[in-house]
Amino acid sequence: MRVLWSESAKTSLADVLDYTLEHFGPRQVTVLTRQIKSTIAKIETFPESSPIEYLLKDAPFQYRSALVIKQIKIVYRLEGDAIYITFVWNVLQSPKNVLSKL
Repeated sequence: MRVLWSESAKTSLADVLDYTLEHFGPRQVTVLTRQIKSTIAKIETFPESSPIEYLLKDAPFQYRSALVIKQIKIVYRLEGDAIYITFVWNVLQSPKNVLSKL
């Protein structure tokens, strides 16, 4: 399966990495980046293994979320032979904030 990133996913990833750099330093950005890449590789191999995101159950598509670390999730949906990453979610954010960006 191919992985496609939405603009909101790219923006939210940049926000998460900027926050991490500002508060935890460049080493943690490197660690987080590796963890994100590893999580995406798992999603590519087993796209339906992540649970359906309950907090987004009323969204127009069926979204799944893969936990990267305790407070970071990758939200994605499956369509045909593609995995659309729609948002990188810091779970401390309100689900309404995420819904508004989907």
